[in-house]
Amino acid sequence: MRRFSDFGFALLGGVLLAMMIHLNSGLSRLSSPVFSSWVAHGVGSVAALFLMTLNVKNQGRAVFKGNRPAPWYFLGGVPGVFTVILAGLTVNSPLQLSGTISLMLVGQVIFGFLLDSTGLLGAQRRRLSWGDLGSAICILVGSGLMIFGRHPV
Repeated sequence: MRRFSDFGFALLGGVLLAMMIHLNSGLSRLSSPVFSSWVAHGVGSVAALFLMTLNVKNQGRAVFKGNRPAPWYFLGGVPGVFTVILAGLTVNSPLQLSGTISLMLVGQVIFGFLLDSTGLLGAQRRRLSWGDLGSAICILVGSGLMIFGRHPV
């Protein structure tokens, strides 16, 4: 049962990502990519603060203990800002939504390969296999077909 809920959450995350990109690109078209990024991250910050408040009330303890600095990985929102800005730009281009998401997937796979092969950011180091190369080629070919393929609408 646990595995099914993980699968469902992963699908829901993908749906929400596609919806976020679509809505942010519409806002970007009406205003600017930077403004749409500010709105998206402002709403996300308010939602995160609300959820964090609920979590603190449920567990009855403070989120941050002591007066120590935040860990470096709290900067994870910085790439998110650029993701929203760049998605707002590319979704309004000839790439549109499917091309943008497929190229985001290609970027994630390539960065994952870089992390695996070098051990950056504390990842466990592992050698890349021919299967890894094959999967990257399949993703690239599929992305190319979505972006450059001609199909009737």
